[in-house]
Amino acid sequence: MRPFTVIGFWNDADEAIPVGIVEGEHVVGGGSDVSEGGPWAITVQAEDMDDAEKRAVEEMQKGDEDD
Repeated sequence: MRPFTVIGFWNDADEAIPVGIVEGEHVVGGGSDVSEGGPWAITVQAEDMDDAEKRAVEEMQKGDEDD
């Protein structure tokens, strides 16, 4: 397993939608317009990019349910 940084946004149906995946752990600056329902970035450990996308969405949805 290796780290991947997945970047995405929450859509109007409150679903975590990934839009980019970069291998490695990266700091992603969201700027002042980032809100709880807006853009997100998360680093996950995964086998490949497809696995990283799946894991990131699962983590974001899980985190949303905890709120």
